Amino acid sequence: KIELQDDQSNTVYQTSIPLSLLPYQRYNAMKRNIHLTGVKLWWPHTMGEPYLYKANISFLIHNTATTPITIPAETSKNVVLSDRVTFSFGIRTIQTYIHPRTNGRAFEIN
Repeated sequence: KIELQDDQSNTVYQTSIPLSLLPYQRYNAMKRNIHLTGVKLWWPHTMGEPYLYKANISFLIHNTATTPITIPAETSKNVVLSDRVTFSFGIRTIQTYIHPRTNGRAFEIN
């Protein structure tokens, strides 16, 4: 489960990605393109507000066993939280071009 929140803890994006693995099976890469509208951009120091979002990524196990298991408060009867990671991140746009006066590479942020 992937959830993105703004600085007021409002959910701005949420999705679940089902994945079935056998015991000890590895899945090394997950790439996900998401589309957000109305985002607040992160600005570098002295150029504006460094707006940050929070990402909550949870790994859930669906319990198919008939034996009851200990269930954390935020999970349901048949779903158990396996792991969770939370981190902050900023969104910005970066463009590069060849500067006409210097003929060198230049960068434009936001």
